[in-house]
Amino acid sequence: MIASNVDPRYADEQDLSPTYRVDFWSADGASEEWRLVDVKDVHEVFEWVSSNSRGREASVCVEYSNLIGGQGNTALLRLSGPAPA
Repeated sequence: MIASNVDPRYADEQDLSPTYRVDFWSADGASEEWRLVDVKDVHEVFEWVSSNSRGREASVCVEYSNLIGGQGNTALLRLSGPAPA
């Protein structure tokens, strides 16, 4: 990891109410996907994951719009866990 100081003005936009995606993975490979909106912060997401994992592994991502070829596509930015399928 490389850490460096940044000018806080370098970002043009902020999403103050991001949407999260959580994928749970069972030992047999089955998955269950959830979308979380109106979330206070990422700590609330991780608390929800802990309360709902039932022993399953979880991937946590933030959804964002990605403009590819002039079209808006929904993309996922992984915060923790294995990459979603």
